[in-house]
Amino acid sequence: MFVGSLLLLAVITVGIAGGCARPRQSTLRHLYVVPTVWAALAIGAHGGGLTGLIAGLLQAPFVLPMIERLGLASDSVDGLISMVTPLAFGWVVADWSINLAAVPSGCRRFSIFS
Repeated sequence: MFVGSLLLLAVITVGIAGGCARPRQSTLRHLYVVPTVWAALAIGAHGGGLTGLIAGLLQAPFVLPMIERLGLASDSVDGLISMVTPLAFGWVVADWSINLAAVPSGCRRFSIFS
């Protein structure tokens, strides 16, 4: 499962680096959450956190030069948020899946605040 999420990270990175138009890069950048959530559900907190960290680091070569060029403009802030989001999603989704697995099946109810 971990290899599949890494392959999906590689495909997304190639799509971003493959000379796509600038507006599509922002859209593709947000796809890094998909393999992170997949790894979090399949492996747990370690897999989700590690995949999220790798996804954030894969975005650094695209985001950090943009910050140097533009400063803290809206595009660069979006890039910074996109760097942190996969890591946060990996840990949160893994924690929810672990907590959901610990609840007896007759008592399952989705709640953000539990």
